[in-house]
Amino acid sequence: MGSSYSTVVPEDASGTRIALKTPAVIPTGTYTLHVNSGYHLCVLAFRDDDTYVGSGGVLLGFYDNSNELTVTDSTYRHLGILVRKASGTLLTESIADAGLVLTYEETVVLAANTITLATVVDVQSCTRYYLLQSSTLNPPAKPTTKPPGGSWDDTEPTYTSGSTNSLYFCDLTLFSDGTWSYSNVSKSSAYEAAKEAYNRAIAAGQTAEAAQTAAELAATNIELLGGKVSSRGGQLITNGTGIMGDNTNFSSFVYDPLNACNGSNGSFTRTSPASPVMLDEYVPLMGGVDYRLEFDLKSQNGLATSYSLMRFYDADKLTIVSSQIMFVPRTLTTLTQDLAPGDTVVHLADLSGWSTNNASATHQRGIIFWNYTNSFGYTYPPETYSRKVYGSLFTDANVNKNAGTITLTNPWPAANGAVPAGTKVSQRRSGSTYKYIAIEGSAVPNTWTHYKGVMHGETDLSGQNKSDMLPPGAAYCKVGFLWNYNSASDTLWVANVSLKEDYWTAIDKAQEDAEQAQDAADRAQDAADDAQESADANARAIQLLDQSVSGLSTQFNVFSSGIEATIEDHSEILSAMSFSTEGMKIQMAGSIYYTLTDDVGYHIYQNDKEIASFSEGKGKMDELQIGGIICRRTSKGGWVWTGVT
Repeated sequence: MGSSYSTVVPEDASGTRIALKTPAVIPTGTYTLHVNSGYHLCVLAFRDDDTYVGSGGVLLGFYDNSNELTVTDSTYRHLGILVRKASGTLLTESIADAGLVLTYEETVVLAANTITLATVVDVQSCTRYYLLQSSTLNPPAKPTTKPPGGSWDDTEPTYTSGSTNSLYFCDLTLFSDGTWSYSNVSKSSAYEAAKEAYNRAIAAGQTAEAAQTAAELAATNIELLGGKVSSRGGQLITNGTGIMGDNTNFSSFVYDPLNACNGSNGSFTRTSPASPVMLDEYVPLMGGVDYRLEFDLKSQNGLATSYSLMRFYDADKLTIVSSQIMFVPRTLTTLTQDLAPGDTVVHLADLSGWSTNNASATHQRGIIFWNYTNSFGYTYPPETYSRKVYGSLFTDANVNKNAGTITLTNPWPAANGAVPAGTKVSQRRSGSTYKYIAIEGSAVPNTWTHYKGVMHGETDLSGQNKSDMLPPGAAYCKVGFLWNYNSASDTLWVANVSLKEDYWTAIDKAQEDAEQAQDAADRAQDAADDAQESADANARAIQLLDQSVSGLSTQFNVFSSGIEATIEDHSEILSAMSFSTEGMKIQMAGSIYYTLTDDVGYHIYQNDKEIASFSEGKGKMDELQIGGIICRRTSKGGWVWTGVT
């Protein structure tokens, strides 16, 4: 297909006829012409100088749709047309209302050029209409009437500050033949941008205001924190001496400036029932650090039986209760099948250690699952801490140790969630929620009395909830008091409350370590003394052997001279010898070596047992080892003494 062109067919000056010359050169050939229904074409031939043949020239003819035109004169290189209505008279009838568009294209069809002339309906006008509505409503539908009804308007509204509405628009297009159509409805991006800009400006202002407020609050907090920190006096309890002049950190107590003790600014009082009352602040803990709790306490009538206590919290500041850290020893096992909501049987790898005699310990009829993960993504190891603990799950009779199954009293609740196979579990236990230190169930005198106690920083991994050790998972603690446990309704005062690292225990431990070090030094000295004694024993052994060798060279003249020459210089023998308590075993094993000469010959004894004998230059054995010394028989019938190599 060749080039395509399109243009509106113009009227001539008189309004009675039009002529249009094609811009492209038309080769000679046969063309098919098309025109809108109801119109005729008058085709003219043009030369390059714009002269054309029509009236008084070559008129190629009138053509209706699908007529063919053959151009044979190569000097007429362009085509022109006249258009009229079918009912009109050519050159006399106005065609201003024709609204025709001339479209032609050069095509190659079976090696022939084709020009298509067509009419197209023109766009007369385009109008945009707007609709402003709530953003919560569905987008409006495309209008169906001209003009659109309802709230549609052809004037674009401006954005009103703070408006949350949405602006929609659509375009109405009118055509020259009187028809019309609407475009699809769209949301105005400009209006949305204005709304977004306004919202951001408001948000920025609010952020700036919030930042100013936060800065002011931070300054206030710094001032308050500075006061709190200074009120601790080097320990961890804020306002423990009442130095702030109010009940800060003691909101469940009444500050009493008139009852002070040992330099405190006041005290904190309460006439409380038998229930624990905690201080406000969470105190962060450090693992491995011992903490000493101290305070002064008095009652009005000396009747109140009271406790001081510590409650512990995990990294999320959730209270740690005893059932979340306690378990029956030697019951750790593995879930062998998924436990899903609705299941009635729990499948476990080993139930041999599980207790089935819990008539007096019903709290053990439950399971603790060791797969709890805190908000920071940390999963606690087995036999430490878990909040996935459930009680009253089964009866003793429903524990089948041989089958490794526990039949639940009720189906596993959906609220507990599914538990995957492979999860570690234990049989649960329960105990006291609090750890009592300093005062434990004693009556409080009506005079100021000082109390202190130590919570050891070592983590309790026994599963027994030991009262003087930190529970697993503990990250914070609170100090509290349980007054009037015996329902005495007595009034009590507490002052000088402090919690700090227990330096005295550290000092005691250092002293203990020093004593242990001294014991080790003493043992080392004893070992050194033993080593010296062993060295002395070795020296005596060398002397003994020296004497024995000397005896060989002096007492046995039955040996040949060659043998005597081998052993005549015993210093050479000694230089090749290696003595040690690991070799001779002298004294360490209670061994004593000695020699004896008789009518038979020369003998060596160990603990009165003869171990070697020499007679007539012949021994009873070819080789003898005594500690680090080897005595070998020579080919000449004598003996050579050498060190072990």
